Amino acid sequence: MRGTSRTREQITLVGAVLSSSGGAMTTLIDAAGRRRSPTTMPGYHVGRPPRNKGLRYPADPPTVEEIVVRECAVRRTIVYA
Repeated sequence: MRGTSRTREQITLVGAVLSSSGGAMTTLIDAAGRRRSPTTMPGYHVGRPPRNKGLRYPADPPTVEEIVVRECAVRRTIVYA
């Protein structure tokens, strides 16, 4: 069936494929028989630091309501001479 999502129970995890050197090489195969990337398996990145480690992201921008409140507060404090 095309377009249906599969649960983890429906996925066949490991299949054996012969490599060019004659030895057996394990590959991941899903229920439809297609190869899966090894990065989809839990534990693939164990022991590696996350790619975004140490990065700092800017703060979330203020909401429209917060901007309006600040502008109203500034208008009240401005003295027109």
